[in-house]
Amino acid sequence: MFNVADQFHLQIYHLTATHNVGEALHEAAMRTLSDKHPIMAVLDRLNYQAYSARPVGEALCFDPMGHWDENFHISQIGCRNFVTKNWKTYGAFEPNYLQADFQARGLVDASGKYPFKVFPFWDDASEILRIQRAFFTSFVDAYYARDKQVADDHEVAAWFKEVRRGPTGLIPVQSFPTKASKKILVDVLTHNAWLQVAHHSLNAGDPVRSSLTLPFHPGGLYKPLPKAKGIESVVPFLPNATASVTYIGFLASFNRPRYRTMDPPRTLAHAYSGPDFLARFGEQKVHEAADAYYNAMSELGAKNDARKIEADGMCTGQNIPFCWTTLNLSYIPWFFSV
Repeated sequence: MFNVADQFHLQIYHLTATHNVGEALHEAAMRTLSDKHPIMAVLDRLNYQAYSARPVGEALCFDPMGHWDENFHISQIGCRNFVTKNWKTYGAFEPNYLQADFQARGLVDASGKYPFKVFPFWDDASEILRIQRAFFTSFVDAYYARDKQVADDHEVAAWFKEVRRGPTGLIPVQSFPTKASKKILVDVLTHNAWLQVAHHSLNAGDPVRSSLTLPFHPGGLYKPLPKAKGIESVVPFLPNATASVTYIGFLASFNRPRYRTMDPPRTLAHAYSGPDFLARFGEQKVHEAADAYYNAMSELGAKNDARKIEADGMCTGQNIPFCWTTLNLSYIPWFFSV
């Protein structure tokens, strides 16, 4: 029962671990980096409409009898308390690098190998992260030839210090690096970009058709837990017809199929494309890195789109009897907004 009632954790954890971290880095940058700094251009790009999540959340989710009160076993007040209580761990920076996080859980080893027959999330996620890291490696190389040049960039130093200090009276991002080098800068920018991918599987059809499908994965239980064994049916614990329709409609409202058809598209492959964004960079190496990123992400997205059940009953290239497409690059947007 508890394993399927995970919508509360799914939604509120993601606020703590993705939105709040990305916003904290951007807010610190606005207080320390000039508008002309290349890192500021990247952070502005990824935080497109990011802060809209707050008024929308207050109006629809965290309000009395809003989505949280309607769908969760914990009230909207409890949701707020969860974020505050768990910010230090779920919002920690370096421990939540994808490799470090999964390795700490025993899901992969130091080389990225996993102990399972298949692990489709890691297969897709690690490839997305590899492409992001390649872009930011070229990006950092375009501006800094040596670590000393990074250390001498007073704006970057001030940014790192401000992230670790945080706004007055608030708890800052935990476990953020103390000093920048080329590698650390690549790590920070890559993880920041990865956070919006981790968040936006929400907009690519998951959870409505994957992790929270009825009747197997309800977002919460609709009857008090039994105090004794011998329950013969789980139906009373599931949402009724009216609640199910409301529940499905709520999850489907996060789908963003239009992002792939907009001009320009707002999908992950287009994160660093477009004349307006690239006009902020005079270095040819950045433009070349953006092209390489676009091509690699587009290729990975096409591979995801091509997955289907083959004649042997297994999905293309995955060796499982269903097609796992939750991290679908053709739908995931490149920014923190919902």
